[in-house]
Amino acid sequence: MASEHPILGDLPALAADHWGGREALSFEGERWSFTEFSEEVDRCAKGLIAIGIEPGERVAVWMVNRQEWLFLIYAVAKVGAVIVPLNTRYRSEDVAYAAAQSKSATLIVNARSGPVDYAAMLAESMPDLSAGDEGSLRLSNYPDLKRIVVLGTCALPNTRAWEVMLAAGGVVSDETLAARASTVDIADPLMVLYTSGTTGDPKGAVHTHAVIRNTLERAKIYGMNVDDVHMNYMPLFHLYGFSEVAIISLMTGGRQVLMPAFDANTVLDLAEAEAATILHGFDAHWLDLLAAQDACPRNVSMRFGTYPSGTDA
Repeated sequence: MASEHPILGDLPALAADHWGGREALSFEGERWSFTEFSEEVDRCAKGLIAIGIEPGERVAVWMVNRQEWLFLIYAVAKVGAVIVPLNTRYRSEDVAYAAAQSKSATLIVNARSGPVDYAAMLAESMPDLSAGDEGSLRLSNYPDLKRIVVLGTCALPNTRAWEVMLAAGGVVSDETLAARASTVDIADPLMVLYTSGTTGDPKGAVHTHAVIRNTLERAKIYGMNVDDVHMNYMPLFHLYGFSEVAIISLMTGGRQVLMPAFDANTVLDLAEAEAATILHGFDAHWLDLLAAQDACPRNVSMRFGTYPSGTDA
C-alpha cells in the first residue's frame, strides 16, 4: 500500500486473511467464501488491467445487483481507477449524460435484466457505435469513452464480453496486480456518485478511499461482527447498499445475502432461511416488510436494522 491505511481494494484480501473459508456471500443459490471472493476480485482486477484501464480512469458501471458488481467494486478500486455507479433506472439519455459528464473512459453494463434491455438502450444512445472499433471508440454522445464491456448476450458492435475481459486478465501476473495496487493512496478518488437529479441534472459527488474509515466507525458503533448475516437488497449503485452492506460485511466478517431487487415477501422468506440478523431500509421498505410479516409471520432472527431517513411516522 502507498500509505499505512488500507484502500477499498485491499479489503477482500484482508478479509480472506482473517476469515478465509467462512462464507462471505450468497446470491441466488451460489456461495463464495472470503478466500473465493478475494480471488474473484483479483481475477476481475487483472482483466481490467489487461483491457487497458489506467489509474485515475473513470469506470462507469450500469449493472443490477449481482455478484459481478460486488467483485467490480473492489477490482476497480484495487487498480486505482474510479467507480461511477449508474442508476439502473436510467434510460438512454440519462446514461449518456452521466457517462459523458463524469468523463468515463470505460462502461461496463448488463446486456439485460428481466424485461429491461440495457443493450438496446445503449444502442439507441450510440448511433455511431459501429463507426469505430473496439479499441478506439469515437462516439458523439460519449466523447471520453474508449471501451465497453458487456455482461450477458449482446449483439452490439465494438464491445467486449465480460468473459473475454476475464480471459485477457489471465496473462497479468500477481506481481503486476500487486504493483498496481501499491500505487493507490487513501486520498485518491474512489467513486463519483451521482445525485438523483430531482431538481435538475444529476450532480457527481467525488469520494476518496477515506470513506472506508467512516464506514468502519459506524460498524463498530452498531456492534456489527463476524456472526452477523446482512440482507442486501438495496441497489449497489446507491451509497446505502454499497457502504452499509457491501463494505461492512468485508470489514467485520459478516455474511452477505445479496438479492437482485427488493420484494418484501422474498426478503423475509430468505431472511428466515439464512438466519439473517441485519436488515436495512427507508420508510417504504420497512412499511412493506412489516405488512408482509403481519400477513405471513416468519421466524426472523433479526437483531438490528437501519433506517436512515423518512417521516417521523
